[in-house]
Amino acid sequence: MTSWFLGTAAIVVPGAFLQYQLGRFDDWAKTQAGGVCGTPLAAICLLAGLLCVALSLSASVLNGIHLYRSTAPSAGRRAELALVLAPALLIGVSLVTMTVL
Repeated sequence: MTSWFLGTAAIVVPGAFLQYQLGRFDDWAKTQAGGVCGTPLAAICLLAGLLCVALSLSASVLNGIHLYRSTAPSAGRRAELALVLAPALLIGVSLVTMTVL
């Protein structure tokens, strides 16, 4: 149950954080006389991505421990582990690609 909570939080919390920060940045940018640099937007996106990866990996570890300890893990439990791990893999790969390339 904790892994489902963390898995859901891995999507909701970084998304809410990103929307809040983008709104604050837009409000600040409207007060500036000239153009503004977009580097803080990149930092906000990277931070939200890292938060998503951390929460998703935590959920995956907890789910993996439970799967390892269960006597007869079903295919549904394995699919659950893959579902909880998916945000970490997808966003982690995109973050690595963005920072390395």
